Amino acid sequence: MEDGQQLKELEKGVTELRNTKADSTWIAGYVDATKEYIFAWTEGTYPQKHHTHNIYDVNELQEKLDDIMHLRQELNVLKQILPNLIYPVGSLYVSMNSTRPEVVLGFGTWTQIVDRFLYCANSSKETGGSKTISGENLPAHSTT
Repeated sequence: MEDGQQLKELEKGVTELRNTKADSTWIAGYVDATKEYIFAWTEGTYPQKHHTHNIYDVNELQEKLDDIMHLRQELNVLKQILPNLIYPVGSLYVSMNSTRPEVVLGFGTWTQIVDRFLYCANSSKETGGSKTISGENLPAHSTT
């Protein structure tokens, strides 16, 4: 089919589409992927589309919107409270990431601890002490 003929077929299809009622008749075109022309038009009748909601849904709309707004407000409050529950003032945040905690966590003012270390001890503040390991307590091994 020549380009001029394909253009006429396309115009015919567009005219048919414009003259078709939107209730149940659809016109479908097939596209020639290599030339990007519509070269065939067919009609098919499909079940009429219809509205599936009822007036109760419409009447409930404002109530549902209010519920959504209330949930959003609660979420915003939780977003403000929750981080302070997880990391209250005085908490330590330990990370190997160089990004500041207020950037990572999204809240608070944090001070970097410099020239200090974490000290672990039992409840009586006693350290673990020392043990002497004898040769009998060492696992068998060999060196090459």
